[in-house]
Amino acid sequence: MSATRKILRAVVLVPLFLTALVVADQERRNLDEEVMHRERRFLARYSDGTTEQYLVSYRGFVKQYMKESGHGVNPEYDWFVDTHQCHWSIDNRIIREVLLVHRSDRRIPYEIRHETLSKRWNVPFTSKDSDSVLTRIWPDDCNDAWERFERDVNKARYRVKGELRRISNQDLVQLPDIMKQELNAAAVADGGL
Repeated sequence: MSATRKILRAVVLVPLFLTALVVADQERRNLDEEVMHRERRFLARYSDGTTEQYLVSYRGFVKQYMKESGHGVNPEYDWFVDTHQCHWSIDNRIIREVLLVHRSDRRIPYEIRHETLSKRWNVPFTSKDSDSVLTRIWPDDCNDAWERFERDVNKARYRVKGELRRISNQDLVQLPDIMKQELNAAAVADGGL
């Protein structure tokens, strides 16, 4: 390939490549953060006299996703308006997992056989970003929106922690009866922790 042809190819391909980089959505954060964890041990006694120890784990998560779309002003590409927009979502949940505790303290997930012992609660969170271009005079890139995003994430963390305390306190009252039925045990007692 001649030197002239290489130069022409570079002149055509480089701007196209740069255009693709500028226009593509840029992911700023994609994180599933565990914000609180609470555990309680239970002892199941069966009719034949054997016992098994179970660990009930409540875990609270805040999933954070933030991305930026749009492009800056670039008259060379006929982009005369900055169209940057920041979008984010926050998804909160609490999960109850039941683990069989081996005598060596190895923890074995037990939800495979007993799906009703594992449970998920969604924790609603109402604060969302504004996707409307008409409501803003200036574009809002993710750098400008970072403080609002962090404030929303902190509110979500606080809410998940409060809900995890409330849900686990209520759930731990009825869980021994549910475990007794699901495990076909003679008795299930709180083993503390």
